[in-house]
Amino acid sequence: MKIGRWLRVLNFIGVALMLVILILQFLPFWNCSDCKSHKEEDKMVSIAEYLWLPDRHKPITEDMTELFKSIYGENIVDDKGKPFKFDVSQISPQLIVAFICGILAPVAGILFSKKTLPMLIPFIGSVATLMIFLMSPVMQAGQNWIVSVIVAGVCAAVSGVGIVIGFISWVKVRGRYFGIPRKVPVAQFK
Repeated sequence: MKIGRWLRVLNFIGVALMLVILILQFLPFWNCSDCKSHKEEDKMVSIAEYLWLPDRHKPITEDMTELFKSIYGENIVDDKGKPFKFDVSQISPQLIVAFICGILAPVAGILFSKKTLPMLIPFIGSVATLMIFLMSPVMQAGQNWIVSVIVAGVCAAVSGVGIVIGFISWVKVRGRYFGIPRKVPVAQFK
């Protein structure tokens, strides 16, 4: 199989996984059935809903602090040693990066499917997703956080392999600029 075909396949797999990560942001994530202030009809809150409409969920913020204390214990503290208080700013930067990458990945992946640079978009988005899910107890209190971690990990691995293959082929074809001797003529390299 030619390098261009490998790059195209890996690019499409990375784009598909990035779209799955984007869809997972809109699925119900936090269960607020035990929240005192939450309405009866809205028992589940998605990541995107909470991220983009935080004013609608102000009462949930206090209830989520109670929820996390019930999950992780009463003596939960933040990284500065203060009592834990949930805030949307703790999760928003990485999730916004993952959201933007989820929107840009299909566009760049389809337009430039045989190139290496569009694979950076799913790679960056999946690494941002991995970071927020693995480092934040807020995200680990969600219903499907393990699925998100698995999908983001596979997306990062596939995109990373595509980036490495693209870089190796680029160095082999253009290696003469770096003083690297070429063993295969450019016309025969496939």
